Amino acid sequence: MVLLVATACASKRKADFDSADPGDKLYAIRASTASGNGPEPSRRVVEHLVEQLGSDDPVVRMMAIVALKKITGERKGYDPYAERRRRQASIDAWVQALESAELDGVGSTSGEPAMTRGQANGSD
Repeated sequence: MVLLVATACASKRKADFDSADPGDKLYAIRASTASGNGPEPSRRVVEHLVEQLGSDDPVVRMMAIVALKKITGERKGYDPYAERRRRQASIDAWVQALESAELDGVGSTSGEPAMTRGQANGSD
């Protein structure tokens, strides 16, 4: 009975980086690095993951950096449990990498512009 309820609840989840529900964000993060998901994640997925580094939810932040490490091989000093100011310095490094050619080989290009620093820290 419990398994049936858990399965029913899980099936209502949607992979949505922009959702207010942290569960939907976690599902999107998990889906972004799932094997068998086709080609490597797009640049836009990497941008979404960087955006999630600024989340108020520490679990979302932790899962986002794990996914970024899996995709890029880097953490850029990011600690999901550090104080906000220290996390922001690492987020800025991720945004700089997206704006420069540093991550050009990561993910396929989607034709969408790279995000701004304001988008990464939630102020845009």
